[in-house]
Amino acid sequence: IGFDTERYLKYQLRAIKKILGKSHDKLYIEFGGKLLQDRHSARVLPGYHEDAKLELLKNFHKEGELIFVISSKDIIRGRVRGDFGTSYDDEALRSIKELKERGLVIRHVAISLLEPGEPIPPRIKSFEKKLAERGIATYRFFEIKSYRAHTSLLGDLEINPFVEIKKRIVFIISPGGGSGKFGICLNQLYHEMKRGVSPRYLKF
Repeated sequence: IGFDTERYLKYQLRAIKKILGKSHDKLYIEFGGKLLQDRHSARVLPGYHEDAKLELLKNFHKEGELIFVISSKDIIRGRVRGDFGTSYDDEALRSIKELKERGLVIRHVAISLLEPGEPIPPRIKSFEKKLAERGIATYRFFEIKSYRAHTSLLGDLEINPFVEIKKRIVFIISPGGGSGKFGICLNQLYHEMKRGVSPRYLKF
């Protein structure tokens, strides 16, 4: 055992509560990597509980809402989650179902990194239909090319929608890394500020 999950969660919980106690501003928390069954972390950190991030999130979920992000590129190219052998669109549906069973309801799914000006691929439309059948709203987010070096990024953010959430905390989660969560956060922060809100951002 080289990692103390309980101690880790204790200090993380304390740090987040401290941030929340400083102001009443809205807080966006991006959860990196896998939220459920993070077997890679458990493998490289003996003692790490594979659902540690979920346990942390459950301490705040009554105060917040979740946005589930999945990359359109991962869906189109059939990216597979290595430890389960499932495609990322199927993994997203599985995760949403499992989170609901654990008391966390997903109402918003952001499909990121769509190609601007291109037709929406059939596999994306099929995925959206499956979500609609489950009563889940989907939002299409288009890729902003070379945004890291862009000098007029704020104007470009106008092309993407705003996921309007009234609760104080917004959790940004995904089935795995590289899903475009940070881009969604940037978009949300921009639109919040346009509405006179002073949001905060935290990467977990």
